[in-house]
Amino acid sequence: MTTSAPPSPSYAPLPFADVDDDPSADAAFALEFTPALATDAPRTLVNSIPLEGSGFVAPFVPCVPEVAAQALRFGCVGPGDVLADFGCGDGRILEAALALPSGAPSLCIGVELDPHLAAHLRDVVAPRFQAAAAAAAAAATTVVAEGSRKQTPATLEVYEGDMFELARNLHHPWRVSAVVLYLLPAGLERLRPHLEDWLAAEEKDDDDDDDDEKDADDDGRLAAAGRKVWKRRRRVVAIQYSVPGWACERAEQHARGWIFYYDLNDVRCAERPFCSEIATAVAVYGRAFWKSALRVIDALVIYASTGECSSTWKP
Repeated sequence: MTTSAPPSPSYAPLPFADVDDDPSADAAFALEFTPALATDAPRTLVNSIPLEGSGFVAPFVPCVPEVAAQALRFGCVGPGDVLADFGCGDGRILEAALALPSGAPSLCIGVELDPHLAAHLRDVVAPRFQAAAAAAAAAATTVVAEGSRKQTPATLEVYEGDMFELARNLHHPWRVSAVVLYLLPAGLERLRPHLEDWLAAEEKDDDDDDDDEKDADDDGRLAAAGRKVWKRRRRVVAIQYSVPGWACERAEQHARGWIFYYDLNDVRCAERPFCSEIATAVAVYGRAFWKSALRVIDALVIYASTGECSSTWKP
């Protein structure tokens, strides 16, 4: 049976949402204006009870597959990364990482509070993920001095629990290098302190290189990839909503909203409010400005060399 793609919504969420907005209103908004997407998750708890007082910070709204892939590419996720998704739902962002042109991350970590979704991740998504990862690794080879050997398949780990508690594992023992988030502003705000600590620890890791190598040897999950994972620059990719209180120097638009990229420099910039506002404006409007500027420069070059005005610009 063939199904047609859902139509694009006529109204897209504003990319810079206020963390003081009513979470229930944001949740209702997300459910109303996000196209209904197919999911093989049988049922959820979060979408069947009121959010207030439940421990949940957002409804289960599946991410559009094309947007998930775009966010992963925008975050330069690839081999050697440990990727984490907090509030991962049905795991589609983590599964999308297997199809990245650059290659899959070494390890994918999914955190989900909803018991039904967590069970679905363990019982259905994880076996499917490992089978696809094994097939992808078998099809690809890495050239080494002795010849060719098969790549080690990516692995998926699922954690059922409160993301704000489990976020303490970002630095150790998980050693995450990339975080992708599809959350409402209230959830991003509560997660921000943990992300800031994790990003700030990147500098300390460079100073403690020898200790890191010893720890990596003790961690069987990362094995030989541990050194590569540890040296990858840490970054956060937020889908649809920016992280409240952070500057943003890189943002990319998709069909239904925005994708935001952050690293340690953005957190530092956010400590200076004026710098934060300028960086955010540049991220969103910078491309349009430079395209216009280049058109003006081209017209000036034509005018200087030929004495004729461009048809699209005149001095």
